[in-house]
Amino acid sequence: MNNAEDNQGRTNRGGDEPGDINRKVNNVASNVASEVREGITKIVDGVKEKLSTDAVRKVSETANQVGDQVRGYANQVGDQVRGYIEDRGMRGLAADTTDVIRRYPVPAVVLGILIGVLLARPRGD
Repeated sequence: MNNAEDNQGRTNRGGDEPGDINRKVNNVASNVASEVREGITKIVDGVKEKLSTDAVRKVSETANQVGDQVRGYANQVGDQVRGYIEDRGMRGLAADTTDVIRRYPVPAVVLGILIGVLLARPRGD
């Protein structure tokens, strides 16, 4: 294998590009916002039978406002992550992540387990 092929192999195995990570972050943020909105909608649907029409309308409006706020916050987080990755690059991100894990090992393990559980749970699609 020559150097060009070796470097290409390293590049492909080296991890995600910042654009890929940005898309993933935006997808996760959008999914979280959608799940929050769906959860609130399910709650509203369950309560509809017990409340008056006016109260249902008010609860629905509030649920939509909360969903919009969550989506806005998710977009802000996505923009901040994108800016951070553009400033620090992937190596800087890896170094900072390593430092945080070394500084706070127990919360890092708990967070890893929580993320694993969230990713492994069945979806109601």
